Amino acid sequence: MKRTRAWRRHHLRRMKCRAFRKFWEENWLYNREDAEKWSRRSANHMASCSGACCGNPRRHFNERTIAEKKADLSFKDQVEEVEDHRLVFTQTPNRLRSV
Repeated sequence: MKRTRAWRRHHLRRMKCRAFRKFWEENWLYNREDAEKWSRRSANHMASCSGACCGNPRRHFNERTIAEKKADLSFKDQVEEVEDHRLVFTQTPNRLRSV
């Protein structure tokens, strides 16, 4: 799909509706005009919080994200598995050796 002006307008309208629903669900005591005003302002940046508890741990604590930690563990497991496989083959007789 080509990213035309109509495409951008469509997504801006979609994000305004999404921002309105989010604000209205969380702050339903406000009147509708305030909710519409807030949704128009925050449609392009809907992050609810930029603090350390919600943000990226790489930015706030200089540590890896959960996905990165899982990927590292998976890689280490695969390396250990390959090394174990090599050890099994090196302990067999010479004619079956594969290193």
